[in-house]
Amino acid sequence: MKRYIWLVAVFTFSIVLLSGCNQDPLPEDRFESFIQDWEKQDFKKVYDQFSSDIKATITKDEFDERFRKIYKDINVNNLKISFQAPEDKVEANDKGEVIFPYELSMETVAGPLEFKAQ
Repeated sequence: MKRYIWLVAVFTFSIVLLSGCNQDPLPEDRFESFIQDWEKQDFKKVYDQFSSDIKATITKDEFDERFRKIYKDINVNNLKISFQAPEDKVEANDKGEVIFPYELSMETVAGPLEFKAQ
């Protein structure tokens, strides 16, 4: 009987634990991950986070090759992207998109570059 109770308890705990792991990440968490991959210039991981619409226009290898070449040619260094997650719950627009403002700075062969975008 103790073995049965122990088995049921472990099984129940496992289901609760796994169901908590299956939640979709919050948009701000996804964007933070995107920024981290972008700062690392890991363009294959950046590509993996694109929508299927964007992926239909360019392959992963083409995207990776193109951006590696661009960043190499303009000698990108010290790429920093900052993003402040909103305190309130984020709602999608009519197109199902969530838009976050961010700031980017980097050193290039032409000098420093800084901008703000969404």
